[in-house]
Amino acid sequence: MAAYRIAYAALLAAALAFSQIYAGHLSSVVLITVLILPLVSLIMAVIVRFSLKLAFDCTPVTVERGTEVKARLTVKNRSPFPCSSLFITASLSDPEDQRGSKLIFSLGMLQTKQLNFIYPSNFRGEFEITVSKVCIYDILKLFKLKKDVDFKKSVLVVPKIYNPMGFGGSDLVTEEEAAAQTSDYSGGERSFVRKYNNGDDIRKIHWKLSSKQEDYMVWTEIKNRFQSAVVFCDLSRYSDDKVRNAKNADAVIEIGLAACFYNIRQGRECVLAYYSEEYGKTCFMPVSSIKELYDTAILTASIQGYKGEPSLESESEKLFSQNENPPATLLITCDGSESLVRTAKKITAYSEVSVILVGNPRGTVENSLNSLKKVRFSSIDLNIDSEKISKALSHIYQ
Repeated sequence: MAAYRIAYAALLAAALAFSQIYAGHLSSVVLITVLILPLVSLIMAVIVRFSLKLAFDCTPVTVERGTEVKARLTVKNRSPFPCSSLFITASLSDPEDQRGSKLIFSLGMLQTKQLNFIYPSNFRGEFEITVSKVCIYDILKLFKLKKDVDFKKSVLVVPKIYNPMGFGGSDLVTEEEAAAQTSDYSGGERSFVRKYNNGDDIRKIHWKLSSKQEDYMVWTEIKNRFQSAVVFCDLSRYSDDKVRNAKNADAVIEIGLAACFYNIRQGRECVLAYYSEEYGKTCFMPVSSIKELYDTAILTASIQGYKGEPSLESESEKLFSQNENPPATLLITCDGSESLVRTAKKITAYSEVSVILVGNPRGTVENSLNSLKKVRFSSIDLNIDSEKISKALSHIYQ
């Protein structure tokens, strides 16, 4: 805009000089025209600004990580004047900070345009696409008028479900269906929520959740669902790098879901477990079908990593020591230190344990894990894919 203003100032100076050197009717007309043009241009821009109508697709969406997120903005110029330059900015916040999209375009009189904003969904979580800045320039590019808008679109990015066995999946379920799988505590005991069955104790009805469902929901002790395997996802943060922490947590959760997929296809029920700093407890997700797997993926979309207590060592020991007949355990972690060896060794006192390390182990950790009895060990680098996960799980469950 500065260049256009400089150009106009030069034109005005030339018109003034022309009117002084060649005093007459023509030079006066030129000078008056140059003086009036900005005013006319501004008036047209003001009319366009108040005539401009914007409509944004604010419908919440759920997408799998790695899928493009799209948002559509419809812009209609209802004025009899063209809009020479329209500037619109939209942004999506994620661990890599603001991902902004900027569009500059023109609109003819009474013209309508549909604009698509496309963002990569590189991380799990709940995000918002926001359109908060719309600027209109007059024809001469001398003035900039702002139009206040506040459009927001909620985006839930769920973990990517890798199929380590080549089987097809199913579509994501709705948020209402996923709510029925919510895990929580009840009476100080670890438990999960399921639909009410005839004969269930009415004192165990989860009234708050039932009010949002078409069916009554009841608490059931999670230990009754420990059929075959526990997949414990360690979400402890081992770095101060925000982006790396997000990648680590995504990888751990996604490998955990792939392990559940593998168990289901092998005819084994399993439980996905993780410590939630938000709720201050260990959460459990029973997974015995593909539908429950996708429900669980939605529920784990917004889980964040945590730093501090409880440590993986203390929480996992507590988890298995409190169950009479703990099943075999798969531990998925980014902790490649000696504490992982101690954790695995302690769990072997209660059950067999398998370890998948996301990243490279430090020092002699790999040798130490491989030397432990009742422990199976495999590692995957941070750039996970179906083939790498398949090899790791095949080694673990061979």
